Amino acid sequence: MTKTHNATLVGLAVALFGLLAWATSAYSQTYTPTNWVNDPFYPNPNYTIGGANTTSPSFRNNGADRGTLFGNSPIGSTLRLVNPGDTLLCSGQVTITGEVNVDGDMQFRIGLFYQGTNNADTNWLGYMVGNATGAYAGTTDGLYVRNNPNQGVYSSGSPGNAMRPPCGSKSYSPSWEAATYDFSLRITLLSSNAHDISWKLAGVSPNSYLYAGAYTNNFVLTMAPAFDQVGIMGGVALFNTASSSDGINFKNVTVTLSKHHDAP
Repeated sequence: MTKTHNATLVGLAVALFGLLAWATSAYSQTYTPTNWVNDPFYPNPNYTIGGANTTSPSFRNNGADRGTLFGNSPIGSTLRLVNPGDTLLCSGQVTITGEVNVDGDMQFRIGLFYQGTNNADTNWLGYMVGNATGAYAGTTDGLYVRNNPNQGVYSSGSPGNAMRPPCGSKSYSPSWEAATYDFSLRITLLSSNAHDISWKLAGVSPNSYLYAGAYTNNFVLTMAPAFDQVGIMGGVALFNTASSSDGINFKNVTVTLSKHHDAP
């Protein structure tokens, strides 16, 4: 075999390897929730929205009263985890301002949900996480898994609407206060057809708050078939008093779907 033939074979091998690498590479796409609302089915008139058509909405109290705020935005597409390794990641940043209740356990929540054809804010499936704080924060679990069926608004964590399962790999460092926090909620489809869920809520320096954990959901009935909404909650006890300085201000909320190479 001549040197020319050798060079040709090497070139073909390199080209083939490149094609295989391209074919097996992961595919990802980032979506931008930009249609935020103060839940029209359960509106809280004490909050106004700024930047509703951006990835950085702000919910501001009017100083008259508090109540519980529910807000949501469509992701922009119905996203499905099809093959093992497919992952959905919701991430961003939130700044809580005003008279923040340092003991307001799980009063801030954010989650990924499936509304589907429901013409209401109830019976949505999905997962939400929150801010563990207070005397028992280090021993509790910060993940809610929505029951199927359920009768409550999407961010309700009451026993009839969601379960709060024991989670592993938990990390907790107190210091919940008026500050800026990075958040992430990741859902990965496993080969067993279960959902691996991990989350993190971490204060931005100089704040040192941290709450993170993981859970594997093997209960098929509660596994959402897809995800199409991002939802948030500001509980009545998130703030100590009603004040125009009270705010829940998001920045760069995105949802990224990473698909395994075998996915269509």
